[in-house]
Amino acid sequence: MALSMINPSFFSADDPPYTLTFVSQNITVGACDVIDKATDRYQKLAFPLFDASTYSDTAATLTTLSIAVAEGCTSAFPQLGMDESYSLVVDKSKGIATLTANQVWGALRGLETFSQLVYQPTKNKYRIRTVSIADSPRFPHRGVMIDSSRHFLPVGIILENLDLMAQNKLNVLHWHLVDSEAFPYTSLKFPNMSRLGAYTPAHVYSIADMKKVMDYARLRGIRVVPEFDTPGHAGAWGKAFPHLLPLCYNPQGFISELSNIMDATQESTFTFLSEFFTEALALFKDDYMHFGGDEVSYDMQQCWYLNYIKYGADWGYVDNSNMRLRGLYYQCDPTNFQGTDAQKVRSFAFGQLNMAK
Repeated sequence: MALSMINPSFFSADDPPYTLTFVSQNITVGACDVIDKATDRYQKLAFPLFDASTYSDTAATLTTLSIAVAEGCTSAFPQLGMDESYSLVVDKSKGIATLTANQVWGALRGLETFSQLVYQPTKNKYRIRTVSIADSPRFPHRGVMIDSSRHFLPVGIILENLDLMAQNKLNVLHWHLVDSEAFPYTSLKFPNMSRLGAYTPAHVYSIADMKKVMDYARLRGIRVVPEFDTPGHAGAWGKAFPHLLPLCYNPQGFISELSNIMDATQESTFTFLSEFFTEALALFKDDYMHFGGDEVSYDMQQCWYLNYIKYGADWGYVDNSNMRLRGLYYQCDPTNFQGTDAQKVRSFAFGQLNMAK
């Protein structure tokens, strides 16, 4: 008897199994798109190819699944802390199954459990045992992450993934939308981000695409938490706006090809990010958005320290003819390295030696 990934806090089951027909749903929450669409889905999942006109069985028959939600329906999107608890009782004597929950999200989990209790011993016959289940999740965040930057996923595949998540009672789709490899997210305010940053014009997610994913997830009690990788792994941002990324040099003094971090020394970077995320936050419905927090490699510190006014007063100078650094040069962080000038020079030499190895 499968209960997916959520272990019930209380469970009992009686033998033998009893015949089940899905004649009606007594839903006491009124008109509710989450419940209405869920019962349609689970009718097909639990009873594929069912033909009531030809159904007959001598066993006791379960005629009704009654669904009651204490807080009624909601048009809101699921959020962290939503109540997914439910109780499910299949009563032989009354011939009904009763599913009760505080919120619609718990009713969805209960419907999934109900569908997994039903089995088909022979053609056009369905059975279920009498059971009493009180269930709630152990973990409030049960997620799957998809990376659509390094490997673009068509919307249809994402929707299929959401169906599988619902079957396993997972409740968070962590959508890693952008990375250095590609920028498939469409911004109306900054359309060149995806126009220049995506693999191809076909490998993008329109506003309608992203809303479709969120609406589909909501009906399954799944949060969609987008991630925009910053400050590292930001190479694709620079395809449309090169000024967002600093000009980096490697420890030998040559321009680095790894300039994929946000330039934190420029006020214009923060102005742009404020405008960009204001738009993104208005689009996505979850209370949370993931900003990546990805690494800024220590061997790329030179990206910051080439801002002479703030960081490089004691560097000497840069010879732009061959892009080599002249003068003092730090491999370690000067804000934390409390050493003499000679020690700093030795640190640079040690860094070069390590790079050579």
